[in-house]
Amino acid sequence: MKRKNISVFDIFVYGILTMCFLVMLFPLMYVVAGSLASAKELAQNTFLIIPKNPTLDVYKYISTCAIGLCGCIIHDSEFNSMKVNPIINFAIA
Repeated sequence: MKRKNISVFDIFVYGILTMCFLVMLFPLMYVVAGSLASAKELAQNTFLIIPKNPTLDVYKYISTCAIGLCGCIIHDSEFNSMKVNPIINFAIA
């Protein structure tokens, strides 16, 4: 079996792909960690990758809505459905 020669171009492409992967990985990890962290922990830490005490409270709140996330946004007592983004109202109607 022949071995493929690795050129400088291949190393350059793999380096660029690795950098793109890392640039996309960290924001994703930040969002997931933020959704698993408590409100107190989010207030204390400005940059959070791994929460110390993960919790599913956010997901429990979303699951208690009658219609799901759109129901929480549209029918929340603090918001009038006409004040919410008109695109959301159009998409639901």
